Amino acid sequence: MAYYSDNEASAMAGHVADVHGKNIATRWSAPESLWEGKFDVCTDTWMFGHLIHALFTHGCEPYTELYSETTDEIMAKVISCGLKPYKWPCIPMSYHKLAASCLDFDSQNRPSLQFIQRELQRLQKELKHNENVQRKSYCTYTMPGISTSQMERAHQPERGIPDMVKKMKDYKGNKRDSYFKMREKIPQSPDPNNAPLPMVFTKQDLRCQNDPEVKNKRFEEKVEENVTVNFYDKILPKMSDDFAKKMSIQDWPPKKQVKQGKITEIKLIYRFPKARNIMDLALDLSEYHDIDLEVIYQVTSLVQQMHEKRWILVDIVGKNIYINDFKACQFRIGRMVRLPPKEDSMILDYKLEELDDIVNWLPREVIGNGEFSTGSDVYTMAMLFYEFYMALSGTDRLQY
Repeated sequence: MAYYSDNEASAMAGHVADVHGKNIATRWSAPESLWEGKFDVCTDTWMFGHLIHALFTHGCEPYTELYSETTDEIMAKVISCGLKPYKWPCIPMSYHKLAASCLDFDSQNRPSLQFIQRELQRLQKELKHNENVQRKSYCTYTMPGISTSQMERAHQPERGIPDMVKKMKDYKGNKRDSYFKMREKIPQSPDPNNAPLPMVFTKQDLRCQNDPEVKNKRFEEKVEENVTVNFYDKILPKMSDDFAKKMSIQDWPPKKQVKQGKITEIKLIYRFPKARNIMDLALDLSEYHDIDLEVIYQVTSLVQQMHEKRWILVDIVGKNIYINDFKACQFRIGRMVRLPPKEDSMILDYKLEELDDIVNWLPREVIGNGEFSTGSDVYTMAMLFYEFYMALSGTDRLQY
C-alpha cells in the first residue's frame, strides 16, 4: 500500500514515489508507476480499470490473452507502444468503456473515483431495470481461461519493475525509441532454421470465391454478388424494401436458384452511378491536393450512416470501396450484419476461412471469437486508410 510521505517534494507534487518498485503488482501497474515510480489517485484509477476486466473474466490477470509473451515483454510494450488489454466478449460494452477510460495513457484524462462510483451506480440501476432481459454478455459468451503461469503462481501477481523496462531507461530518446533500441541489442538466434520465412503476399491472396463481379457500364457500375444461404436466411430478412431501394438492389427480394433439390446460386444485383475503386484512385493521384482528406471523410460518413441504422459493414477493404464524385459506396452487401436492438455487439458462427481474404484487416475479436461491432468496423476502416495512404504514396508492396 502506498501512502503520502512527509517528504515535502512528494507532498507538493501530489504523489509518492517508490524508488525500488520491488512490491508493485507488475501487470496491474500504470505506465508512470513502472517508468517513474510514481503513485497517486490516477494510478489507482488505472488499476481499477484492470479490476473491472478481472471481475468479468472471473479473475484473469491483465493481458491474459498474450499467453505466449512474458510479463517483461508485455509491460515494455504497454509503456512504449500503448498496448491495451483485449475486450473479451464476456465484458459488457458499457463496463468496458468505463475500464478503457480508466486505462487512458494520459493520466489527466482518467476519470475521478467519484465519477467512477456514480457511473457504477448508474449501470447497476440500468441492470436492475433490465433484469428480465438476460444479457448474453453475462451468461453465454466464452470466457478466457486462467493462464498456466497464473495458476502456477496460485494467482499471486508478479511483482517488481520488469528488467526490460529497466534496460529501456538506459537509452536516450522517447519510450518508443528506447524500446526498439533495446530490442536491437537482444541477441537473435544463430540458428537459420529459426529465422522467419519471407512473406510473399499477392493480389491472389485477396481473392474470394464469391467476390462481387463489377461490370463497368457507360454511366453506371453493375455489381453481381453471390451470397450464402446463411446470409439469405438470417440477414436478408432484416433488409426492408426501402433499404433495398436505397442500396439500388434490383429484383428484390433475390430468388434462390435450385437444381435437383439443391441451392446452386443466390445472386444480388445492384447498380451505382459510375465510380472508381478507391485503390485505383489512390494509385493515379500524383499529388494529394487535399483530395485524400475528402476521400477519408466520405468513407467515414458512409460507415457512420450505416452504423446509425445498426448495420455493420464488415468488409471495409480497398477492393470493395468505390468513390463517385467523392461519395463513398461499398460493393459488398453479402457480408453485412445487423446488430440486434439494445446490443452493442454480436457473435456470428462465421468460419474463419469464409473471411480469409480480409483476415489481415480484421481485429482480433472477430478472428478469435467472431464478435462483430461498430468497433470492429472502425478497426477495419483504419486498416483501409493505411492501405489507401500506402497506395497514395506509391508503395506498391505495402498497399495489400
